[in-house]
Amino acid sequence: MASKTYHVIPTSKGWLLRKAGTTDKRVFTTQREAVASARRHFNSTGQIVVHDAQGKIRRAVSYGLPKIQPPRAGNHAKAMRIEKAITSMILGDVLSPAN
Repeated sequence: MASKTYHVIPTSKGWLLRKAGTTDKRVFTTQREAVASARRHFNSTGQIVVHDAQGKIRRAVSYGLPKIQPPRAGNHAKAMRIEKAITSMILGDVLSPAN
């Protein structure tokens, strides 16, 4: 069974919930509501990634998936570049000045 990843992103209109790999999105008044909605979509495995206003990952919670290991010492710069690239791919239009 495939896992699902949902991203919770702050916007000027509230908290956006976006399923990774799709254009599906919904806006909620609070972060708590967005996270609760994401949890209801899980059948057995999934992950919720909460971002800050700059798009950086603030918190990630996995359900039924192995825990993501932090980068080894000395690889921090590489990990930051990877996180920045992934964030820009996922959030591209969400963080643009028009929103």
